[in-house]
Amino acid sequence: MISFLRAAVILVTTAGLAAPAAARDHIWIVGSGTAHPFTAAVAKRVAAAAGGPAPIVEHTGTTLALAYLCAATGAPRPNAASVTRRMKKREFDTCQKNGVGEIVEIPIGLDILVVAQSKAGPPLRLTLGQMFLALAKDIPDGDGELGANPHHKWSEIDRSLPDVRIDVRMLPETSGTREALQELFLLKGAQGIPELARLMAQDSSLRKRVRAMRSDHPFVAVHEDQSVIARELVRNPNAVGVFGYRFLQANKETLRGVTIEGAEPTEENAYAGRYSGTRRLYVYVNKGEIGAVAGLDRLPAEFMSSEALGPEGYLLALGFVPLPIEELVKSMALAKAMPPLRRELLPD
Repeated sequence: MISFLRAAVILVTTAGLAAPAAARDHIWIVGSGTAHPFTAAVAKRVAAAAGGPAPIVEHTGTTLALAYLCAATGAPRPNAASVTRRMKKREFDTCQKNGVGEIVEIPIGLDILVVAQSKAGPPLRLTLGQMFLALAKDIPDGDGELGANPHHKWSEIDRSLPDVRIDVRMLPETSGTREALQELFLLKGAQGIPELARLMAQDSSLRKRVRAMRSDHPFVAVHEDQSVIARELVRNPNAVGVFGYRFLQANKETLRGVTIEGAEPTEENAYAGRYSGTRRLYVYVNKGEIGAVAGLDRLPAEFMSSEALGPEGYLLALGFVPLPIEELVKSMALAKAMPPLRRELLPD
């Protein structure tokens, strides 16, 4: 399936692009660590083609990236943000309040949020419910209420799981990866537990509470960098880590993906909708700076160019996962038209 998709990508990405505007300033992008190597490669090519200065691409995390993009008047603002989730309505409102009138939103690819472990450790096969019971701050206490998570070992959640301490390595709260973990694994896991689903139906405020993660060390350890998490897993065979798909690919000799709901974290399962940890990558551009910054208008389209996604595509070589072909066609149209983002389309 993947070879078919990439063959289709080659056909779709052969359309010509408009010539870049004259150079006036450098491209400045902030964003997630997951998207950083892809964004840096794209920005470098766009700036060179436009004849502009070398771009600045900074790793800030998704939440901070969107905050910087819409910083208050007088504060330095980047031209664009490459992130691992959609902007929220309140973030859009901040843009409007601070005078960033028009923002362009374009999905550019997929990321697979991976739960991984050392190949030297006992293999884990988890359900979303088990993920919730291991990582949530509060879980059902059996009396119709939520209480502090008492689980110290995987086997306390289910006897079929290894009798080892729960030891999970993850990114901090400012990371889009952390937010995706809460949404794609914890919330979905909570919704799959009958007792908790009933409580949530009675009290909608519990939706926020079940997304809250435990922070009690040593059961949860926070690291600032995904590559550090990958190295930590090799040193700690009983630990699991949560990070982007490319880090699993880069360490596939020593690490393996944990099966979730019977599906391994693979491109095939992501495209088929079988793997719960699949998410979109987005680029947001301050439309008001297009024309003033050399190459900024070409930035989103370059993520979907034939040079990036073709047979020798430089993004594919970095581990980038393209959008499904139908979504890719839509994103290419958006990259050409650059329509302003509408608030009503955004999540709360």
